[in-house]
Amino acid sequence: MFNSTAIEVVIGLVFVYILYSLLVTIVTELISSLINERGRVLKKGLQRMLDDDGEAILSNEFLQRPEIKYLSSKNRLPSYINAPTFSKAMINIFRKANDANNAFGDYMEKLKTEKEGSDTKEIIYNIMVEANGNIEKLKTLLDSWYNETMDRVTGWYKRKIQLITFIIGLLIAFSLNVDTIAIAKKLTRESDTRLEMVKLATGYAKEANADTATTARVNTEVKQIIDDIRDQESIISISASSLDPRTSAFWLYVLGCLITAIALSLGAPFWFDVMNKIVKLRGSGVQEKTDKKEEISGSK
Repeated sequence: MFNSTAIEVVIGLVFVYILYSLLVTIVTELISSLINERGRVLKKGLQRMLDDDGEAILSNEFLQRPEIKYLSSKNRLPSYINAPTFSKAMINIFRKANDANNAFGDYMEKLKTEKEGSDTKEIIYNIMVEANGNIEKLKTLLDSWYNETMDRVTGWYKRKIQLITFIIGLLIAFSLNVDTIAIAKKLTRESDTRLEMVKLATGYAKEANADTATTARVNTEVKQIIDDIRDQESIISISASSLDPRTSAFWLYVLGCLITAIALSLGAPFWFDVMNKIVKLRGSGVQEKTDKKEEISGSK
């Protein structure tokens, strides 16, 4: 029922993907932190919410509010703002034009005359109208507006990080010769190499858990990840192909590294889940064969 060689080759490949995906995650997070990518995307989302196209309305004032300004260091944008903090800062902006007990008043009248031609002001005015003077309802409506926008912002960030991850994966694949096609061929041909890789992979799957494939664990286990990669490389040693683009071997090498980069862009948690499922599948296959042998032996 199960082709054990094929399953073992897949286990070896998935193990390689897990280790190098963790390495990609380390580099991606480092780059993201250095360029403050989360903060930049968050600011873009706030500008989308609080400004009109091509015209600053409220985003600059919002970012200068003490509730927001001191969430990060002087020259960096905050990477995260929760909904209650957002609504608190917005209500304090509204209150600047009113007395301490009125979050609407003159500000609402001001928006009533200015909302024509301004999508942002119209949205805020409609939120105030719906709140109908109830400060708690106003907070709830602002929270809801913010959360809906942040859902889209999260999508923007994931797409940008996905691109960065793919580029880093591509660089790692070529620089470290992580050629999926060559690795698969080597694992298929060399049973000793294949079984050693399966041993490493199954041992890793038993000792690790889902958290091992997350950024939090990655940041504290960099040395271990590098050691694991060295163990894997000591078993599978893949050399770079000839750099002559006129040869088919060169383009096969390029394709193999491209496949690797695409695989690494899926992330270590994805491959960790795949690893667990395949190890269980292989185990059930071994068990089934054992059961059949026992039945045959018993029939004699």
